[in-house]
Amino acid sequence: MKINVFIVSIATTSILTACAGGGASEPKVPVAIPTAQPIANIKLSDESSAIKTINTLSGKGGSLHEAELEVKTPWGTSYPDKQYVYQTPSGNYYNISSYSDPIIPSYSSPSYNLRTRHEGQPLSEGGKLFVCCSNSGQSAYVPVTKQNHLKFGAWISSDGTADLFVGGKPVGTVKDATAEQNTAKGKTTYEVWAVRVRNGNIVTSTYDPGKSSGSSEKTAPKLSLLTANFNTNKLGGTILGNADYGPDVVMKDVGINGVDFSGTAESDGKNGKVEGKFFGQFNSSYETEVSIGGKVTFDADKSLDTVFGGVENSSDRNTTDTSLTPVSQ
Repeated sequence: MKINVFIVSIATTSILTACAGGGASEPKVPVAIPTAQPIANIKLSDESSAIKTINTLSGKGGSLHEAELEVKTPWGTSYPDKQYVYQTPSGNYYNISSYSDPIIPSYSSPSYNLRTRHEGQPLSEGGKLFVCCSNSGQSAYVPVTKQNHLKFGAWISSDGTADLFVGGKPVGTVKDATAEQNTAKGKTTYEVWAVRVRNGNIVTSTYDPGKSSGSSEKTAPKLSLLTANFNTNKLGGTILGNADYGPDVVMKDVGINGVDFSGTAESDGKNGKVEGKFFGQFNSSYETEVSIGGKVTFDADKSLDTVFGGVENSSDRNTTDTSLTPVSQ
């Protein structure tokens, strides 16, 4: 049985100071977020088994799946589509929709800097869900949202238990892929965005891809960059913190093994464990679409736990360099 889904886009709005005295501040969200209801009689796709989920509540957290959905448009028509859904630890499936997406700046915004604190969508079983990103939440102006084979985010239960998750289709499992990640050579730098739950709030790392709208308007990017060196099979870089997200996460000794990577990281002077994968399609050609996703967990301070997802920023497949310096664009 196919499930009907109605697409609703959330547009970023601006509140202007009132003309007749007084002022108005920007609300936390531009419109009320409805409570999500579980999907009934769900039909998982034939590729759902290829999806792998990495989460901070290992063995106890939720998981990502792919379902066959019937999508209704605002014009009264519909079309079939395969979309990611999230299954909570209780077993309920929920749509990943524009209501669980981050709010993305509009094309006319002076900056594409993403917010660092997020509401998430309330769930009927209690708690809330935040995911980057649904099909309607992706923007060409904000590259990290353009995730076709990977989703990541946070689930918070009604009692405040938090599970951070990242998952998708690892390289080599995507339909029609023709080559494995272990054929990669050279270096690739990814721009990433990370999620934490701190003091019950869903917070994210610094991500500002900058903006150029002609010679009269340009802002420089401020990005968290991770570099994979396939000549040495090492991964390095830093996830940039901020007042909401907290301290940076610095990759220390992370090794790459095929589509997987693992190792150590540091944040706020504490040691963490890294686990992640390369997701998507690697063809050694223009069709290559590989994302990076993983988690970093800290036994000494669980408020530092984080998951991240990212897209390619720049690549040099021919270099023999063995450093973890980001590839220049």
